[in-house]
Amino acid sequence: MTLLHCLTRWLPVALLTACGGAASQAPDFVPTVLDPAAAMQRIAAYEAAPGSTASTGMAKYLYQGNPLWLIPSPCCDLFNYLYTATGTALCAPSGGITGGGDGKCPAGITPVATTPGTGTKAGRSKG
Repeated sequence: MTLLHCLTRWLPVALLTACGGAASQAPDFVPTVLDPAAAMQRIAAYEAAPGSTASTGMAKYLYQGNPLWLIPSPCCDLFNYLYTATGTALCAPSGGITGGGDGKCPAGITPVATTPGTGTKAGRSKG
């Protein structure tokens, strides 16, 4: 056997064995959309103390006169959803692999406030 043949044949087997196999070490699932109760808890923390660590990265918006809250996802490449006062996810204006959100936000969403010191911009209207 040549060295190249040996590497191409046995290296994948060695890597899968060392990593515990392809499917045996699945990462813990991180939900991208919060359940309504969890979203409402985050919203309440934001409203109680907008600059606190509990509300880091959050921002408030308005849509048709109703408040929405942007709650950032816990990790990279996940959507950052806007939630209603009942904790329902409306759409994701940002995040995801491209950073441009899910493309489902309606026109007319306007920023109200940004959490100080986070660099999160509530900046542009979706309309």
